[in-house]
Amino acid sequence: MRRAAVALVSLAGLASCAPLHADFVCTDDASCVSASGAQGTCEANHRCSLLDSTCPSGHRYADASGSLSNQCTTGAACIAALRAGARTTCALKTDGSVWCWGAGTRTPASLALPAGDVAQIELGGDGICARYAGGDVYCAPDPHQPMAKVPDVAALQLSVGGGHACAVTTDQHVKCWGMNGSGELGDGTRVMSTTAVTVAQLAGVRQVAAGVASTCVITDAGAVWCWGNDDKCQLGRGIDFPPSDPTLPLKVDDDHLIASSVTVADQFACALTTGGAVMCWGGNSLGQLGDRSPGGSSDTPNRIPSLTGVTQLSAGGSHACAVVAGGATCWGKNDVHQTASTAVASVPAPSPVAVPAPLELQDVASGTDHTCGLARDGAVICWGDNTSGEIGDGTVMQAVQPTRAMLACP
Repeated sequence: MRRAAVALVSLAGLASCAPLHADFVCTDDASCVSASGAQGTCEANHRCSLLDSTCPSGHRYADASGSLSNQCTTGAACIAALRAGARTTCALKTDGSVWCWGAGTRTPASLALPAGDVAQIELGGDGICARYAGGDVYCAPDPHQPMAKVPDVAALQLSVGGGHACAVTTDQHVKCWGMNGSGELGDGTRVMSTTAVTVAQLAGVRQVAAGVASTCVITDAGAVWCWGNDDKCQLGRGIDFPPSDPTLPLKVDDDHLIASSVTVADQFACALTTGGAVMCWGGNSLGQLGDRSPGGSSDTPNRIPSLTGVTQLSAGGSHACAVVAGGATCWGKNDVHQTASTAVASVPAPSPVAVPAPLELQDVASGTDHTCGLARDGAVICWGDNTSGEIGDGTVMQAVQPTRAMLACP
C-alpha cells in the first residue's frame, strides 16, 4: 500500500480484517471501505473507489486498484456490468435497469424485473439470475421469461452455469441449485435440486464461478476449490490416486496459486492471480489453456507465460479473454471469431483484439461463442457468433472484428 490513509480492508471476511493485496478485485460495495471507515464503491471494473471532491467524477480509485491506483474514475459510463451467455448478452445500467439482446432479439431491450435494486446480473447457458441489494436472488430460464425468487438464499455474489447456479451466502458459505449429473452442486450427490443446497465442507468463500458442469470457488486465503465434471481434468487435482469424490469440493493442486478471481467454462477453468498473471487448467484441444501447445489436457494450473498485467478475465465455451492495459486479448476456440482473430479456427496463445480507438476497455464478458467488451465511456463492443443477435448491432451477421452494440449511455 502506498498510502495507509486509504488502505482497504475487506468487510466480507471475519471480524479480524487483514490488508488486501495491491491489486484487489471487489465484488460489491461491502468489499470496499477505507482504513478510517469510509464506505467505498465497487466500480464496474471491479476496483474500489472512494469519494474525492477533487475528481470531476467525485471518486478516486483506492491504492489497492492495480494500475488504476489513486487515479480519478471516469464517471462517464452508465453501464455497471456486462455479461454474456450462450445466445444472449445483458448489461446492468447504473440506474438499475437491465438491457439484454440475443436469443432472437437483435437490439438491446429493457427487461421487466421484480421491484428492487439490482446489484448483479449473471448469465449461463440461456438462463439469467439477478442478485438484489438485500441479497435476494431471482432467476429465469431465459431473459424473456418472468423471474422467480430463489428461496432460502441471501447472496453476496452469484454465478450461473450451463444448467445450475450458485451463490456465496452472507455467511460466506456456498449454496447451489439446478442440474447435478456431474456433481456440480457440490453436495456429495448427483441428484438435481430445484431448491438451493449447501455445498459441503466449504467456508470463508469470497467468489463462486459456475461452468457448464463444474464449479469453482476462491476462499479468503486465495485458494481455489472445484467440484463437478472432471473428464478433462478441469478440477485441477493433479495426480489424484486413489481418485477423490468429484461431487465434493477439492482443492486445486497448486499451493502457490493465490487467486483474485476464477472463471469456469466448458471443460477448462482459469484463475487471475493477485499479481496479474493468468493460470489455466483442464481441456486444451482448442488451445483453451493459452500455452501455445493445443491438445490433451492439464490436471494442474499452467501459467500463460506471455500474459502479465491482467486486470480482468472471463472464460466462456472453449475460449477466454482478458483485459490488459485497456485492451483485450483472447485465446482458444475461434471457429466463429469469438477471439476476434481472422486467421484460424483456434488460437493457442493470447491474441490481441483490435479494439477501435479511442476506446479503452475495463471489462470483457465471454459467452459460449461470442465475446463483448465494456469501455470506460460506456460503449459496448462485441465479436463472434451473431446467429441469435447476441452482438446487438441489429443484424445476425457474424462479427469478425469488434462491433458496437446498439446500447449507449444518455
